[in-house]
Amino acid sequence: MLQSTSAKIKKWLIRYKGTGKFFAYFIAGSMLVTGIVGSLIYLGSARALELEAIDANQNMLIQLNKSTDLLLSQVDQYLSQLALDATVADFMQYYRSKNLTAQMRINTAISNNLLLMNPYINSCTIFYFKENKVYSVNRGVRNLADFPDRDIFLEAKSGKYLYNRNCFPTRRIVDEKTGKTINVITVVKPIPLDSSEAIGVAVVNIDESYLRDIMNSIIAGDEQKIFVVDDQTRFISSNQFLQPHTNLRDKPYLNSAFRQKAGNYLAQADHQKVLISFVTSEAYNWKYVSIIPYRVIVKRIGFIRNYAFIISFFAIILGIAVSLFFSNKISRPINLIAGLFKDDKNPSDENDVLKYIENNIHRLMAKNESIEKTFLEHLPVLRNNFLTSFLMGAVTHSELEERFDYYGIDLSGSSRYLVYLVSLDSSRGLTGKVSERQLNMLIIYLMEVLNDLPNHDHKKIVVNTKANEIAVVFAFAGKDEESLNRELEMIGTEIQQAVQANANYTFAIAAGNLKREIGQISDSYNEALEAIVYKVLIGNQKVIRYEDIQNLKAENFEYPYEKEKELMDAMKLGDQESVKRISHEIFEFFVNCSESLGDSIYYYYLQLLSSTIRRALRIGINIESIMGEANLYKELLKCNGIGEIQDWFTFLFRELTEHAGQRKNTKNRSIVESIVAYIQENYDQDLSLTALSQQVFLSVPYLSTIFREEYGKPLKQFINETRIEKAKEFLAEPGYQIAEVAEKVGYDKVHAFLRLFKEYTGMTPGQYRKTIIFTQRKTPANIVHFKRHSSPSATGEVHYAGKNKA
Repeated sequence: MLQSTSAKIKKWLIRYKGTGKFFAYFIAGSMLVTGIVGSLIYLGSARALELEAIDANQNMLIQLNKSTDLLLSQVDQYLSQLALDATVADFMQYYRSKNLTAQMRINTAISNNLLLMNPYINSCTIFYFKENKVYSVNRGVRNLADFPDRDIFLEAKSGKYLYNRNCFPTRRIVDEKTGKTINVITVVKPIPLDSSEAIGVAVVNIDESYLRDIMNSIIAGDEQKIFVVDDQTRFISSNQFLQPHTNLRDKPYLNSAFRQKAGNYLAQADHQKVLISFVTSEAYNWKYVSIIPYRVIVKRIGFIRNYAFIISFFAIILGIAVSLFFSNKISRPINLIAGLFKDDKNPSDENDVLKYIENNIHRLMAKNESIEKTFLEHLPVLRNNFLTSFLMGAVTHSELEERFDYYGIDLSGSSRYLVYLVSLDSSRGLTGKVSERQLNMLIIYLMEVLNDLPNHDHKKIVVNTKANEIAVVFAFAGKDEESLNRELEMIGTEIQQAVQANANYTFAIAAGNLKREIGQISDSYNEALEAIVYKVLIGNQKVIRYEDIQNLKAENFEYPYEKEKELMDAMKLGDQESVKRISHEIFEFFVNCSESLGDSIYYYYLQLLSSTIRRALRIGINIESIMGEANLYKELLKCNGIGEIQDWFTFLFRELTEHAGQRKNTKNRSIVESIVAYIQENYDQDLSLTALSQQVFLSVPYLSTIFREEYGKPLKQFINETRIEKAKEFLAEPGYQIAEVAEKVGYDKVHAFLRLFKEYTGMTPGQYRKTIIFTQRKTPANIVHFKRHSSPSATGEVHYAGKNKA
């Protein structure tokens, strides 16, 4: 019986010897592949999380840097205005003369504009050297000896490094409001700012807890540390409360961060591995350093590790099953195995992956086609930019042939070259009612018109060199001088007629001299630029040749541009005396030139009127409201004689100067109210500052300034608040998804909506919706409805923050 059993075992071993051998091979291979794949998943996930943490830290530090720079720039800007204010410099005179009204007016202005609008400002004080007194906003005047924070004033009075740096590292002072010791960041400006000898200094103390609150609001966890230091690594702020004298130079693992502008690296700190990220402020050279333990980053990998282990386990089981299957079939002929794979009707996972790769390849090919299409669409712009650089002499002669071939520019077979220049008189027109879009469309249309002019026996290239300027480069084949001059005269006439027929603008056309080499085309362009300056002598809408201005240059009849600038600046400031004096000097200059210029002197007066209109539009004055609806140029030409013209200008200058002076003390409430109404009615539309400025025909900076003055907050902040209030109304309706709500209130990107909603409400839209649902359950429906529709944004009322508005 034993012999029989032994024989059976031997027979089984012989039969399955090859099968077991291949089974071992398959198991070893599957284990190896599974181990490699699992390890790669783990390591790849760890690296991905590390990169994600680095990116998040860098973005967080950049956001902190921007917030801090904005804070410091606002304070610095206000202090600069304060240091330039003559009433602040004369405050001690009001104090000695006991002029309480003037003192209260200055105190109220500083308090309203700085302290009330900026809750992070701890204090604002002004130290006057001669009187040895400290004026503290909202607290009155004290002797320096009685002022607790006197050290910084003593250093300022002694001249110690005060004028080389106006922002100091964190200091410890006693808060006069609470009596507690706090950390502050100090900003100092000499008074007056524009004088070589200071009579005092203005000091603003910023509560360091403001920066600490920003840090704690954007960091992910309690274990992360953030430090802010100045360019000498002195402590500024941290997300944890530290003493100002904390010296981070003692931390060797931070040396690399202090030596470089920005970056990240891994280091050992306090017996643990940490990720250090850092950026440097370009404006103030402050360093922002983030330190986060590496274990916090890799903590999330635990799930991935377990997930990889489970996948590996099932892969091993599957490998065993597959190995058993194929090891049992391995004895069959190789061709049968190949045929089995070839004829397999059930696609494997590998086939799905190949299909996925194939789909992605098709998508990449479509993307490449889209990129190529976009490039071809932008090729005319690139060609125009190159030609502009070429005309301005920024392209070397060695590059010309290759780059001409690339952009398809053909000037071959030419022996002479010349540039005509068409310059529109104003980029906004004479009334200021032509938008940037209309001007661009006009330029494009004129380029097409000029490009379609008959070529005759020459070649031409049309280039948009500036916002209101078009250059036309002509290349002529070999011709005699007489024929060439006739052709140039004909070309000038054609350009003049084409522009005059298609542009409702005052314009000037100039031409440089003929050049024999292609590399001298830029010289012809510069000559045309120089010639066009003399349009006030020769007249607009005439072709001005460079050779025609040589006699004018020899006679030295130069227009008084510097005096004109002084006049415009005085008019903007509302300085009637200076306007009267400078205009008299300009008129005397015109009278002296009139004997030589004759009737051409009228172009001087037209140039002066054009400059006056442009400056009035630039500072926001509507001349039509002052001078009526009549065309000012026609009114000027109706004047009889130089005396009447000068009287007309005197009246115009007096009215504009008086209006500019009054504008300093008047508000733009109607404009702001119309903008507020437009925002509340069109909160889901394009509310960019450019779009809003076009609604009221104002520049973006000017609109932003008057809105902040009138409404008490930045225009962008009001837009976001209005949209957030509207979003709250939509979130109260359960039928809307959060993405739909974001779109309904004008946000194209959901993540931007989520970030702003949390920034303004302190909670995410989902959390807010849960709060609303809970409130609706606890409160009767009619009360909830009343609360929802009684918000300021729902009523459409205009509220002026920080001002006593009716």
